[in-house]
Amino acid sequence: MAVNTPPSDQKTSVLDESDEIEITSAHALTAEQEIIVDLHSVINLIGVLHGCLELLQAEMVEGLDNAKSRVYRLSEDIKSAAAQGRQFQLESTFPTFLAAEIESALQADPAIAESDDVIELRETIATVLEVFNVRLGELHERLSHPRAWVRFSTTQLTASIQQVLAAIEQNAHGRYRIVRNIAEQTPRDYQVDLDIASTSGDEFFMPPVLQDVLRDLIANARKYTPPGGRISAGLHSSDEGLRLVVEDNGLGIPRDELQKVVDFGYRASNVLNRRTLGGGFGLTKALWVAKNFGGRMWVRSRIGIGTRVTLFIPSQAGKAVA
Repeated sequence: MAVNTPPSDQKTSVLDESDEIEITSAHALTAEQEIIVDLHSVINLIGVLHGCLELLQAEMVEGLDNAKSRVYRLSEDIKSAAAQGRQFQLESTFPTFLAAEIESALQADPAIAESDDVIELRETIATVLEVFNVRLGELHERLSHPRAWVRFSTTQLTASIQQVLAAIEQNAHGRYRIVRNIAEQTPRDYQVDLDIASTSGDEFFMPPVLQDVLRDLIANARKYTPPGGRISAGLHSSDEGLRLVVEDNGLGIPRDELQKVVDFGYRASNVLNRRTLGGGFGLTKALWVAKNFGGRMWVRSRIGIGTRVTLFIPSQAGKAVA
């Protein structure tokens, strides 16, 4: 039986308080930028869907023009609405339409539809559309009650994040795995530790948009950590407030750029040539959410060692509860 050799070059974090600064110098976002940041997770999913459709066409699947056009139009409509300073109302029928268009195209050539690569893409698209449906529901609730704190269970939120990790792994198409147990990890895998807890037991309250922040920061950590790395994420609720931490042992951020990495669209100089999906708004959104709810944000980083992002949002007496 083959035995997986543990990663030989995995770094142990030596980040300490001397590497940390509080982020205080962010520029105010325009109305357009606020909308794009708020829709960051949805925009990323649209990008993944477009990429999957391109891959299906590369596998000689025909009849996808309507699907590609709808995805492209949705992206452009969001940008257009944001430029006018208004939220775009996403159609709840979009995932169903896209799934039907793709299946219709695949039925035209059963042989291609049953190839291994196409089956894998179909599974990825199905997972992304499932996540998309969830995001639509979250976004609708958030727009209806933008300042509300909502009741969550630690079990529910943990399952939601694990679903995202599974989708990220599936979209990798075998390039890497995401494992929880270090004993399972090979040099091309990521180990992700996730701990969500509350001093009140299994339930706590938080602004729903904080889910986006946790998901985005974990995804960012994965992007900027080489395979074989480790990512630790935690969310803790207490009487004082909510504390969120995501740490990786990845590429790190130049110290003189720590105050800049939260600026809209800014990418650190040491990763400019690194190809990634997404608009680079993860840290921008984290600070925007923290400030909107009276919180604070710190970044601890060192080149070649890793990055740790911490948010604290204080409990608010008399907060709106949905």
